[in-house]
Amino acid sequence: MSQIELTEAQQCLVDAGKVLMIGKHSEEIPESERNMIWRGFAGNFGNKGLACTMLRDDGIVLIITEGDVSREVLRHEFIHAAQCHASPETMKSALDAAIQVGQLLVSAIRAKLTANPECEKGHRDLAMAEQQWKMQADGSATVAAFPVFQFYQDLYPTNETAELASEILGFDYPRGAYAAMTACLAAECGYEIDPMSDLARELVAYTFEHLEHEIIDELMAEAGQSPDTQLRM
Repeated sequence: MSQIELTEAQQCLVDAGKVLMIGKHSEEIPESERNMIWRGFAGNFGNKGLACTMLRDDGIVLIITEGDVSREVLRHEFIHAAQCHASPETMKSALDAAIQVGQLLVSAIRAKLTANPECEKGHRDLAMAEQQWKMQADGSATVAAFPVFQFYQDLYPTNETAELASEILGFDYPRGAYAAMTACLAAECGYEIDPMSDLARELVAYTFEHLEHEIIDELMAEAGQSPDTQLRM
């Protein structure tokens, strides 16, 4: 496992015993989960940095890494680690923050389309996402919400939306842009996401993986101070 420099908040979770950072062959990984972890890292060629998070039965969150893990990937996994110890109130605030970030992007896309309707094809991800979340809200969707997000996150955003997100949100990270857009459109369409759900956790982690925000500071601080009895999944 390569040398990884942690932020103060991340180091606090490690020092408090809430997080254990290990490699994929560590005996700290429960035996029943080792094959799954090895399969997950099996396609990693070269020294590409990969990481995943696992909540152990004793309440310790394992952050398993391989290769040169970037600061952003590590931040994503520490957000997940903090979510395991966060209160429902803080989890809701984090999801609300992701929705607000998405509103900035969605509003910018709509303004661009109003000014130039010919851009519709370039921002077709907006219409597609709206359709999907309206179907989730009215119960006509044939696929559950989380798999829908995962599927379309591999297809979108379009290059045009990603470029606009870079201008509006200040970072060039398509997956984060699509997560924020999804959070916003789901709320607009009347689909209520459970803040404690896997979908909410990923929307928050992807939105703020590259984007600094006070809600993530609050999430990390609460996780570092909360007793193990407040563990939530």
